[in-house]
Amino acid sequence: MIKQKITLLFILCLMCSLLACGSPEEKKVKFFSKGISLYGQGDYTKARLEFKNALQIDPTYADAWHMLGMMDMKEGKLKKAFKRLSRAVELDPANLGAQLSLGRLYLVDKNPEQTKEKYLWSLPGSRKIRMR
Repeated sequence: MIKQKITLLFILCLMCSLLACGSPEEKKVKFFSKGISLYGQGDYTKARLEFKNALQIDPTYADAWHMLGMMDMKEGKLKKAFKRLSRAVELDPANLGAQLSLGRLYLVDKNPEQTKEKYLWSLPGSRKIRMR
């Protein structure tokens, strides 16, 4: 009788813990949302940690790569920002924020052709234009 109650209690605890966890997608979005909030408050250290947590769940999460790149730009770490923004654009070419930020970095690097390509790409209806 006592063994059955302990087993039942164990099963109940296990079920509750499984229900409380949520899916990886939900966790990823939760980390990202919290990171955005912290970024808006200027707490870059904690925001960076939240974005990295989201990337641990999904290393192909372009929005998290974009935000890490934006934080690197604010901190003057342009090489790191370039790598992260390039990764974001590689994963999601439709991410206009990452495209424009990458274009700004090309502008700083005095690379007019790449800058022009990124800014033209971001204009409505111009995705069909090919740079030569």
